[in-house]
Amino acid sequence: PDMAPPPLVPVLNELHCAEGWAELATVDGRGGVLEGWWLSDRAVAPDRRVDLTGLALPAGGFVTVDVQATLPGWCDSGFVYLGDPAGVPRAEVDVRGLPAVGSWGRLPDRDGPWQATAPTPGAPNRPVQLGRPVLNEVDCQGRDWIELYNPTEAPVDLAGWAVTDDPARPERAYPLAGALAPGAFASVRQADGGEGFDFGIGCGGERVVLLDPQGAEADGVEVPALLDDTTWGRLPDGLGDWAVTAPTRGEPNVRHVDPTDAFFDPLVMHTLAIEVGAAGRTRLDADPRQYVGGLVTIDGGEPLPAGVRLKGRIGSFRPLDRKSGFKLNFDFGLNGGRFLGIEKLAVNNMVQDRSKTHEFAAYALFRAMGVASPRVSYARVTFNGEDFGLYLLLEIIDGPALDRWFPSTTHMYEGAYGQDLFAQHVPDLDKDQGDLDRGQLWRLVDLLDETPLDEAFEATLDLIHWPQVVNMMATELWIAHWDGYAPTRNNYYLHFDGDERLSLMPWGTDQTFVRNMTFYEGRGRLKDVCLADADCRALWDQALVEVAILVGALELEAQVGALGAWLRPHFEADPRREHSPEQMDSEVTRTQTFLRNRGASLQPLIDCVLAEDQDADDDGASCLVDCDDQDPSRFPGALDVCGDGVDQDCSGFADDHPDCPDCQPVLRGAHRYLVCPTPRTWEEAQARCLAENSQVLILDTDEEARWIHGEAQRRRGQPYWIGLTDGAVDGDFRWVDGTRPGLTRWLNGQPNGGADEACVVMSQGDAGAWQDRACDERRGTVCEDVCLGDPDPDGDGVTACAGDCAPEDPTAFPGAQELCGNAVDEDCDDEVDDGDRCPQCEIFETRGRAYRVCRSGRDWAQARAECQALGQDLVVLNNRQEHDDVLGIAFARANPVWIGLGDHAEEGHFVWLDGTDPVWAPWRPNEPNDFQTGEDCTQAYPNGWNDLWCDRPLAFVCETPCDPATDADGDGIMGCGADCDDGDPLVGAECPPAP
Repeated sequence: PDMAPPPLVPVLNELHCAEGWAELATVDGRGGVLEGWWLSDRAVAPDRRVDLTGLALPAGGFVTVDVQATLPGWCDSGFVYLGDPAGVPRAEVDVRGLPAVGSWGRLPDRDGPWQATAPTPGAPNRPVQLGRPVLNEVDCQGRDWIELYNPTEAPVDLAGWAVTDDPARPERAYPLAGALAPGAFASVRQADGGEGFDFGIGCGGERVVLLDPQGAEADGVEVPALLDDTTWGRLPDGLGDWAVTAPTRGEPNVRHVDPTDAFFDPLVMHTLAIEVGAAGRTRLDADPRQYVGGLVTIDGGEPLPAGVRLKGRIGSFRPLDRKSGFKLNFDFGLNGGRFLGIEKLAVNNMVQDRSKTHEFAAYALFRAMGVASPRVSYARVTFNGEDFGLYLLLEIIDGPALDRWFPSTTHMYEGAYGQDLFAQHVPDLDKDQGDLDRGQLWRLVDLLDETPLDEAFEATLDLIHWPQVVNMMATELWIAHWDGYAPTRNNYYLHFDGDERLSLMPWGTDQTFVRNMTFYEGRGRLKDVCLADADCRALWDQALVEVAILVGALELEAQVGALGAWLRPHFEADPRREHSPEQMDSEVTRTQTFLRNRGASLQPLIDCVLAEDQDADDDGASCLVDCDDQDPSRFPGALDVCGDGVDQDCSGFADDHPDCPDCQPVLRGAHRYLVCPTPRTWEEAQARCLAENSQVLILDTDEEARWIHGEAQRRRGQPYWIGLTDGAVDGDFRWVDGTRPGLTRWLNGQPNGGADEACVVMSQGDAGAWQDRACDERRGTVCEDVCLGDPDPDGDGVTACAGDCAPEDPTAFPGAQELCGNAVDEDCDDEVDDGDRCPQCEIFETRGRAYRVCRSGRDWAQARAECQALGQDLVVLNNRQEHDDVLGIAFARANPVWIGLGDHAEEGHFVWLDGTDPVWAPWRPNEPNDFQTGEDCTQAYPNGWNDLWCDRPLAFVCETPCDPATDADGDGIMGCGADCDDGDPLVGAECPPAP
C-alpha cells in the first residue's frame, strides 16, 4: 500500500526585526500547507504567538510572514522561536546585537549558519553589501560637531566605526552606532555634559579622522582657520573637494557666501570717502608712511574708524597735492575692527598702469593657478571732501584672507627689493605674521646654502611647497612681471604653514603685460634652484602651458577689453588723472595684444604637454626638455661630440662640451686674448686657460674692459668669468696673480657676497660691469696671455698688457691725444678720430630725409641736446624699414648708439620722443629689464635694443624732426612714418619686406 508522506516541517530562513517579518521554507523543499505551527518571541507564552496554520509553502520556495502587528517589538526579548503543533519550540534564533543594517538569515538557505544578509523576503538569501561612510562636514566653532555621509548605494552599519583627533591614542576614539542609508547624513557632537566625543577640534590645523572597524584610517581632513559662522565641508557632498561651507548639519552642504565676494567685483564702482581732518592731513604731509586716525565711508554706509596713510614706492608714490595712493587699516587703534571681515585695504592710484586693468588680469591668472592672490574692485575716492578720482581697491592677503588660502599660518614675511633666501637678508625681511622666531627661515636658508644648486630641489621637497612656488614664478614670467620675485627679487611674500612649508605670494603687478621677457629669466634664488633640476623644470614648463590655456579659458583678452571700456568714463572724469583717455585706450589694446600673442612662442611646448607620447625618440627625455624629440642621440645630459656642429646635450650650442676646443683668439695690438664661449665653472675656466698657456682675464684699464667685453659679446651673448676672486679671504678680491685690482667696475649693489659668491663675471649687458657669482655656476671665460716682463718696445710708457693697442707706435697708447682725419686710434679706445676737437657727426641722407651719426660719447640727455643744437633730435624709427636703413648706415660708423626711445614717464612703457609707441621693437633677449632699476633710455646694437642707464656715454643718431605736411617724393603720402620711403615715389605706405 502507498505510504503516507512525512509531515511537513518548516524552517526559519530569514528575519528582519526592524521591519517585522520572518521568512520560512521547508526543510526538504516540499510544498504544502502548515498545520498547528507557530512563531513567538517567548518559548512559553501562548498569548504571544503567531499561528501559522493554513500558511502555504511553495515547493522549493519561501514565504514571508508579517509578525509586527501581532508581536510588536518582537525581537526585544533577544530570541525568536518556531514551535510545532504540540506546542514545543523546535527552533530558537538569537537576535541579540544584530547589525543595524540588513536582515538576519541563513547562508546557504534552510540549513546554513545565521549571518547578516541583504533583505530578500520571499527570495533566496544573499550576503549584505555594506557601504562605507565618509567625513562630510566639520564645525570647529562653539560646540564642535562632525557630520558623516553615505555616498554609496548600499546602507552603512556604523557599528565598529569611530571618530578621533588622534589615531595613535585609542582612548580618544568616539564609537559610532546605527545605520546610514544611501545618501543619508549622521552627525555626532562634542560632549557638553551629555553624550558626545570628548576631544575638541581646533580651527587652523586640527585633524579629524574616521576609523573603520579594524581601526584603520578610512578618511581624514585637516580643518583650517575659518571665518565666523562657517564650517569645513565637501562640495558636493561625500565626494567633492573640501571648502568653506555654511553650517548645514544633517542636510546637504552649501557653499559659504562670503560678503567680500560681492565687494570685490571689478564691475561694481564703489564710493570711498576718506576723512582725516585738517590736522590729519598736516600729519600725512609731514610723515606720509605713518597712520593717522580717520573715518572711512564705503558706499554711503556708516563711517568706520580706520588708520589712513599714503602708499607707493619709486614711480608710484604721490603726495596729497597729486594723486596719492592710500592704505587703510580698520584695526587701527581698535581690537578687531573690520569691514566685511577685511582688516586692511590698499587704495591704489594706478599711475603706473595706463590700462587700469593689469592688476585685475594678473591676479585673476595667479588665483586660477592656485596661487594665493588678492581680489580687486574699483572706487571713486574723495579725501577730506575733495574728489581724487578713480582708484583700484586691492585686497591685502592678511588675517582672514590668509585663512581662505592656507589651512594654517605660522609666519609671513614681505620681501623688499633685492631680498631673497640668503643669510644676509634673513634678519631684514619684514615680518607681517607670526612671532619673532625666524627658525623656519634659517633652516631653509642653511639647507640651500649647504646643498649644490642641482640637488637643492630634491633636498627641499619637505620645506617648500614646490608646485605652488613654481606656479607663481612661471606665472610671473608669463605675464612679464619684471618687478616680481623670479625676475628681480621684489614684490613678493614668503608664507610658512604649520608644517614649515614655504609658499610664495605675488604683489605689485601694475606694470605687467608690457615687456618682452623670456619664460626662464630672472634672479630669484628659487627660480635658479628649480631650473637646475629636470623634474622641476618640467613642472615649470607645465605651469607655463597651463597659464596659456587659462588665458583662453578665462577669456582674459575679452575681459580686459570690457573692463577697460567700462572704466573709461570714470577715468575720463578723474580730475587727477596723469594721462589721457586715448592713452588708456592704447594701453588696453596693447594689453590685449600681449595676451593674444604671448603664448605663440609656447606652442611647441603646449603641443608637447598635450601629446600622448612625450618621448617620441625613446631617449628618456621628455619633449618638455628634449631639443629634438625625433633624434635619440640628442637630449639634456648627452655627451656633446666635438667638431660635428650638432648640439647633442641640448644646451643651445653645438660642440660645447668643456673638453671641446672653443677658445677663439683676439688681438689687441700684439697682446693675445682668448674668448671661450662654452660655459664652465670658474675652476674649469682656470684649467682651460692654463691649457692654452694663458690665464683668466686680468683687467687694467676701462678701455681694455670695454673692448674685450665687446669682443666677447660678439661671439656669444652671455656673462664671462674674469680672473677676480675673494676665495682666499671673504671680501678681499684679488686677481689670479695675487694683486688687488686698481680698476673696479662693479655693477650697482655689487659685490653682495650672496650664496658664497666668491667669483666674478663681467655682465652680458651694462658695458661688462662686474658681478660676484657662485663659482660653481657655468659661464663663458675670457683668458689672456701672461705678461712676462711686459716689454714696452715703442717706449711710450705703456705696455701691451697695460692696454697699449699699438706696441710698435709710440704715438698710440691710452690717454694719448686723438688726431683727426688719419683713421688711427691714438687713444686706444677702439674708436678712430674721436678726439674732442674732431668732427664727430657725419651727415647722411636716406629715405628722403637727413640724419647724423655722432661718434662722441655722450649721455642720453647730452646727446639729445647736441642733436637739438644742430636743429635735429634723437632719431625716431617709425617702422622696421626705417630702422634697418638708418641704423644700417649708422652702425658702419658707430656701435652701439642712443636712439630717441625711453620709459622716463612711466616705468616699462617705452615711447618715442614724439609720444608714440614703437610699431616694431627688436629688443635683445631678456630686454628691456630695467636691471638694478633706472635703465630708462635705449641703446641700439646691430642685434637689437637694450635699455640702459641714461648717464652712460654712447654715440648717437640724430634726425631732422618730421613735418607731418612733408611729402618730399610727391607721391601723395606724407612722411613721418606713413611713407616708408619719402625719397622714392614708387614706395608708399606698404613697406617692402626687410632683407
